[in-house]
Amino acid sequence: GPLLGVRRLKLDDEINALQLHDALKDLGADLLANDYVDYLCGNLIPVPQNEEFVTIAPKIDKAEARIDWSKSAREIHNRVRGLAMGPFAFTTSNGQQLKLHKTVIASETGSNPQPGKILFSGLGEGNVWTLEVACGEGSLRLLEVQPESRARMAIKDFITGYSPSMGSVMGAT
Repeated sequence: GPLLGVRRLKLDDEINALQLHDALKDLGADLLANDYVDYLCGNLIPVPQNEEFVTIAPKIDKAEARIDWSKSAREIHNRVRGLAMGPFAFTTSNGQQLKLHKTVIASETGSNPQPGKILFSGLGEGNVWTLEVACGEGSLRLLEVQPESRARMAIKDFITGYSPSMGSVMGAT
């Protein structure tokens, strides 16, 4: 339908779906508070939408949430961010499902012969707990995960509680 008001939001490379939802909720409230009375009084002129920019988002199937480690670190990171409201990106670790809640790109370049391979697990540079996983291109650091039937946890808690070993492969069936 036609546009009655517009608000703009600048996105960055780290915002996830939940953060975007909250930002859009605030913009929507502002739009209603400032433009609704004008609409009721007939002071707003509807503007047709530009059909070139209209997109329809398909329903996300749970199978699409499974991480394909042969993809680039950027693609996987974006999938984790995009599925932050559910169904949540997931992989397997030692045969159990592991949801990925927060990641950061460790490296965007370099191909890896074994995507999904844990490159580093433990206390890393700068005394920061690190779990780095090889991707088809680059590598990804996992920051927050959720093991099957467990609560969401920081990577330090996952490493100390589950002891993922360097060289093991995530997503292996």
